[in-house]
Amino acid sequence: MNILIAEDMEWIRKGIVKMINNMELEYDNVFEASNGVEALEIVKEHLPELVITDIRMPIKDGLELINDAKPIIPNSEFIILTGYAEFTYAQQAVNLGVKGFILKPIQDEKFKQAISKAIFALIEKDSYKKVLQEKDELVKEQKELFFENELNKVFLGKENEEIDTIQNYNVLALIRFDHGRSKKELLMGIVKSMKTTCRIVVADNHSNNNEYFVLICHNNMNVLKIDHLDIACKLVKGIRKENHSVYGSTSLIKKNITKEMYSEANEALLQRLIDQDKVIYQFNAKHMDNISNIHVQNLILLKMGLEKRDSEQIGKSINDLFQSSMEGSVGQIAVLWSLVSTMIIEVFQLTIDEIKQYNLLNNYFINQCETLDDVKGFINNVIKEIINSMHSSNIDDHTIDKIQDYIQKNYMKDITAQKIAEEFNISLSYLSTTFKKHSGTKLSQYITSKRIDEATRLLLHTNINVSDISKTVGYQDVQYFYRVFKKYTGKTPLGFRKEKALQAPT
Repeated sequence: MNILIAEDMEWIRKGIVKMINNMELEYDNVFEASNGVEALEIVKEHLPELVITDIRMPIKDGLELINDAKPIIPNSEFIILTGYAEFTYAQQAVNLGVKGFILKPIQDEKFKQAISKAIFALIEKDSYKKVLQEKDELVKEQKELFFENELNKVFLGKENEEIDTIQNYNVLALIRFDHGRSKKELLMGIVKSMKTTCRIVVADNHSNNNEYFVLICHNNMNVLKIDHLDIACKLVKGIRKENHSVYGSTSLIKKNITKEMYSEANEALLQRLIDQDKVIYQFNAKHMDNISNIHVQNLILLKMGLEKRDSEQIGKSINDLFQSSMEGSVGQIAVLWSLVSTMIIEVFQLTIDEIKQYNLLNNYFINQCETLDDVKGFINNVIKEIINSMHSSNIDDHTIDKIQDYIQKNYMKDITAQKIAEEFNISLSYLSTTFKKHSGTKLSQYITSKRIDEATRLLLHTNINVSDISKTVGYQDVQYFYRVFKKYTGKTPLGFRKEKALQAPT
């Protein structure tokens, strides 16, 4: 509710605002105007439901304000501020439909009565009831959105948070559509048509537009054990009747809403990669079997293929690795992907941006795959893209010369192999391999040698102290500089300086 106070005396306006605040009314805004013209502009812009106006005001008085405002806000209530001497004007206000009068000086109790009467009149009006209903619906939507955000925070967040619920027991069902097939309205319609004592909450997965969280809750665990699977099956079957390809899975029953519920339901859903005939896939702890020796052997072969950039060996290793999952449990697919993606990152030394670019370190790609062949194809394509990207950099002798020149000009700064790779837009792994091939030394060793060469020159031909020399050649940590210098020369910086000084001709 918006309230307008039109009164030319500021101290009276502020006093009315204070009295309204003391009543603890539920309102959105209180607007103030010092005359009828200002008040009318506020009426046009903000459509206040309650107007409190003095009769005597400059430019446009209170009666003129009411007469002009009525056509704009016909369902609003008006209260007149008046003195005994102005009571004849108040009679005109009655003709304008004004029902509330507050005599000056304003008394708290009389003021509260007039305001309460006006608000009661507003509530009685059908149009205002509609406004209240819309606000209630908005509040409901806001509560649902808040809960949806909380679910996403718990299920998809990094922290192991929980949500306490009114119901004692909860199950999470995941409903996942094919690409571009998500139909929340259809899902909600099926939920509303169900006859069940369980509470059902449908929420969007903010990280996957084709997936929905369906939280099924009940105070009786035995009821939930029976009903949750029936509810999930009806959802999937109802959606499939509308010719949509959809899959569903359920977690174990929990007392609180936890991240583990999403992990379990997501893990169960991976069974569709092997068995596509079921309606609902239920989580079973046996899904997460240990990685067998044959998996380990294939992982070793895959790493060798990645290091050699041998596409034939890579393809064979991936095929053997994931095909062997058919002999174990489907849960191994997620575990194997985690191991393979980590291996790809380590072997190719990918940056954070590259990890995001290729969808590594998450199970998003699995959600988009329908068969094991899709999984193997995805991984092969990612590796191929990475290798092609490295080769497209085309590092030749000329590029190596540029890199060496860059190091010569910047070795005194905080440069690393990673920063050089970014400077020349080259993968770190490919840069390191190619630099060594062209120059005969590792990139990091080359940078260090340049720094130590300059340090020895400064120690021999200047009187600069060791601490300043350390910073001059790019080492802010003097102790670290001592260790590196001794490793390369066999002596400490001071020992090197003294020895060379003694050897110098007198």
